[in-house]
Amino acid sequence: MRRSSGINWPRIRARAAAAPGLAIAGIFIGASGMMSVSFGYELGKPSGHGLIFAAVAIGIEGFADLSMPLFWHRLKLLGKAVLIAFFGLCLVYKLTAANRFAAENFGKHEAAATTAATDYEIATQKVEALRRTLAGNADVRLVSVIQNDINALLRDPLTEGCNGPLNGEVTKKVCPKVDVLRGELARAKARDAAEAELPAAIAALSAKATGAGGATSESAGPVAALLGLIGYHIASWSQFMADLLMMIVECGAIFVPMLVGSAFGEGRRRENPPAEPVARPEPPAAEETSPKPPLRGLTEKAKRDSAELTAFLGDCTERAGGERVNSTTLYMTYCEYNQSLPGDPITLNQFGNVLTNMLGLTKVKSDGKIFYMNLRLKTPAERAQGSKHLRVAGGRAK
Repeated sequence: MRRSSGINWPRIRARAAAAPGLAIAGIFIGASGMMSVSFGYELGKPSGHGLIFAAVAIGIEGFADLSMPLFWHRLKLLGKAVLIAFFGLCLVYKLTAANRFAAENFGKHEAAATTAATDYEIATQKVEALRRTLAGNADVRLVSVIQNDINALLRDPLTEGCNGPLNGEVTKKVCPKVDVLRGELARAKARDAAEAELPAAIAALSAKATGAGGATSESAGPVAALLGLIGYHIASWSQFMADLLMMIVECGAIFVPMLVGSAFGEGRRRENPPAEPVARPEPPAAEETSPKPPLRGLTEKAKRDSAELTAFLGDCTERAGGERVNSTTLYMTYCEYNQSLPGDPITLNQFGNVLTNMLGLTKVKSDGKIFYMNLRLKTPAERAQGSKHLRVAGGRAK
């Protein structure tokens, strides 16, 4: 007899063994729930009901992830059909939410990669422009030399600094030379400025090259071609990774709890085996139609009931290992058998008590019905052959 108190170590060990699986299932459910709740909140935020939509998303997430492992084995056919239908609706929402969440987050990454690529292109153009400036003005003299030549020409006060019109012999002779020198001076200054800016521009280009690497490899290449053969078309790695992440999280959130629940249930069944007895070896032929005799110390009525059902079992049934008879069917057969006897038939409750407690039959419950084990009803022909003989049980003629 099982003790009513104390620590149930087998159950504790079973729960401890299931803990890693439950933790993994919790991770998948948490990630999937984050996607669903984020999508629900964003969906309801424009109307001012973001929290309500997020709460509904939590309910949908919980049902989709836990309904199968918790309720599937407890429902009949109609309940399972309803469960699958509602589960399908929840799954559609979950897939939409997860895909939207993944696409948005990977879309941000793709936008950042595009911006980095643009910045890299601008930095490249700047370096190339500075290098062209240096190459185009490499033959120009130093700024100081050119400035000295200009100053020498402008010493004559009649030139008026060559800032006005050519209104005299001096300006007509000197100012064109000054203009040429000033152009050369501008080129020399541009060269010197480019030379000063080039190291910083090259460093900036090197820094932006790393961020632009992801954008330059966005093409899915042969992978896209292979996936296209099965009807799945992708435009970039970002889309592919978004879909892959979504499928991993959603499949994990649904199937891992189902596997953990199935394994835990199997462990509990091993811990608490069903009460259905192991089929006993078929008794010898001499005992097949001889139920257990009534116990001593019984009342007269109990003895009559036991004798009557003993005769009934001998006339209408036989022991058969591995077979079983529905309790209702057996009682209805007894009622028909009792019509040829004086007095009322035994009640259904007393019928079951006598068969199990006094005559040693075993009964089990399966699918909501009760069966008597290792017993077979005789056919009408077999009963007719056995009824040729007159039997007396408990003072009644049979």
